[in-house]
Amino acid sequence: MRELFRRSWVPPIMLLLISILAYGILLPTLGFYWDDMPKLWFLHRFGPSGFHQVYEIDRPFLAWTYRATTLIIGESALSWQLFGLISHWMSAAAFWWMLRTVWPMRVQEAFWGAALFLVYPGFSQHAISLIYSHYFLIYAVFLLSLVLMIKAVRDPKRRWLYTSLALLAAAYSMFSVEYFVGLEFIRPVLLWWVIKEKPRKERLKKTVQAWLPYLILAIAYLIWRTVIFAFPTYEPLLLESTSLDPLTSVGSLLTTIQEDIILAGFTAWSRIFYPQEVRWEGTKSVILYTGVIAVTSVLLGIYMYFADDELSENQDGRSSRGTWEVVITGLFALFVAGWPFWITQLPMALDFPKDRFTLPMAFGSSLTLLGLIGVIPGRRLIKIVIIAALVGFGAGMQVHYANQMRVEFTSLKTFLWQLAWRVPDLEAGTAVLTNELPFPHYSDNSLTAPINWMYDPDGNSPEMSYILYYPTVRLGRGLPALEENLPIEQWYRATTFSGSTSEMLALSYTPPGCLHVLDVIYDDSLPGLPPEMPDVIPLSNLDQIVTDPSEPARPPENIFGSEPARGWCYYYLKADLARQQGDWGRIVELGEIALNLGDRPNNASERIPFIEGYAHIGYWETAVEQSMRVVEDQPAMDRLVCHAWDRIDSSVVYSPAKVEAVSLIREALDCSTE
Repeated sequence: MRELFRRSWVPPIMLLLISILAYGILLPTLGFYWDDMPKLWFLHRFGPSGFHQVYEIDRPFLAWTYRATTLIIGESALSWQLFGLISHWMSAAAFWWMLRTVWPMRVQEAFWGAALFLVYPGFSQHAISLIYSHYFLIYAVFLLSLVLMIKAVRDPKRRWLYTSLALLAAAYSMFSVEYFVGLEFIRPVLLWWVIKEKPRKERLKKTVQAWLPYLILAIAYLIWRTVIFAFPTYEPLLLESTSLDPLTSVGSLLTTIQEDIILAGFTAWSRIFYPQEVRWEGTKSVILYTGVIAVTSVLLGIYMYFADDELSENQDGRSSRGTWEVVITGLFALFVAGWPFWITQLPMALDFPKDRFTLPMAFGSSLTLLGLIGVIPGRRLIKIVIIAALVGFGAGMQVHYANQMRVEFTSLKTFLWQLAWRVPDLEAGTAVLTNELPFPHYSDNSLTAPINWMYDPDGNSPEMSYILYYPTVRLGRGLPALEENLPIEQWYRATTFSGSTSEMLALSYTPPGCLHVLDVIYDDSLPGLPPEMPDVIPLSNLDQIVTDPSEPARPPENIFGSEPARGWCYYYLKADLARQQGDWGRIVELGEIALNLGDRPNNASERIPFIEGYAHIGYWETAVEQSMRVVEDQPAMDRLVCHAWDRIDSSVVYSPAKVEAVSLIREALDCSTE
């Protein structure tokens, strides 16, 4: 076993096994998240070539990578998740290769650092695979450029070949996405450790000479980004604030740098030992979480124990200096990695979505932690146990992140199917307004894509038919005001939306309650609405709903799966649709099924359409019974029930039974007769 584990091809295989444990177990159950959704929709609408329009404003070179990958992978969530795992593993393998190349005598420590890099817990967005598979691919190419740079120094005969390839890889990384540009300035530090010339002056001279081509490339990139391309997005706000108030701005910057280095470099690792932060989804999730930690730690511990050979417990002075080289490199990497975000004043955090800015910090964090563990005095076995525990708990944390997204994707499918049941089609030009939905890994911007995909599945025009807005986010930003007849214009990368505030549809969705289409007639006294929605109700125009289309809308099955089982919400939503159509007989048909399901609605107002349907057909006893059930379940619904009976009184023809039922409800609920 010892002989096998020391072979050079084993560390990448071990990294792949860790990748599978951390990112692969839930892989078949994951979907698309956040900015994945618009990118996937653009692919569906315009094909791979459409990404040149998608990224022309801010990352034009990245479009070529998307064009290649989407042509091969297509629209399959499973394929994208698999590609995300492979690209993440490739970046860790490249990190391992880079460490081995810089410190060739530290074979096993290179693996340790790569394992830490692979499960870095400061970044929780691995499952957003369509986006971050490309980022990890670019990360791997950047790390490869560092390897080629060192090889150019160590192999003078092939210096020009290695340098050319390294510059090509560096240019691809920089010009594709700006995330890793700060790490370009780690190059002179690595070169300094590799170049062993004496005296120091000669060493410095050769370091600068070796770095110079990469420095020129970096300067060329900065000129392109700042002068030629001129920051179309994410402007350098730091420069503006510094020019206005230099002392305050510099002081604030130094504080931010210190806080972010501590946050992304060290605090991120402390999270893995706090199981109370894990939102358990049942016994299976607990078993999965603890199982991944145990299996990863034990597997890693066994491998590191038998593979360990390079450094003995009694390290000589040179080895000790090498350990501090790792620490210094890690700290410097933390310092340079954050500049793309500090210049643009994008806040770094350990929660979604701001933890995406920690991605380049994984380089320095992993190296610093590796170096600090290396200087711990005592038996090497203790260090192996520490590394195994950190990687095991880091893998468990990544499984936890994926499990949250798995549950969330299932919830999103439920929302979209409920929307399809209630709104079988929509007039083009409709702006859909809703409360902030309980999907943390989706924004209204994200959800605009599946709405368009549902209601305009064959569209290929740059004119987008629908937009989804959270009023809390978009009021004054796209949504001009909550007034009628105001134009709405919204840029959406490769598409644009044009509409009006008189062509809007308002929704409320607070599960476990069902989706609710808001209307000024039916919901004038609905309690418990999210606070931002009452002001929106007067603008909700139900005429935007096409109630009887030839082909009802469906969420795309290749993305969201087939229709779920029909429970209470299906029958309520179809009854609410029938009420809009005035089809009272249909409501009774639905009610005979829904009210005998043995299931209670989670929001008592969902009985109202059935009450009105039974009343219009003349089933007064059932209508009264259901009215009393509403108030029994939620007493605050009494005004809503009263208003429903006011509508019944004014629209149902006279009969003694009607008079008796109306009088009974008004007396029982003390309804106003105004």
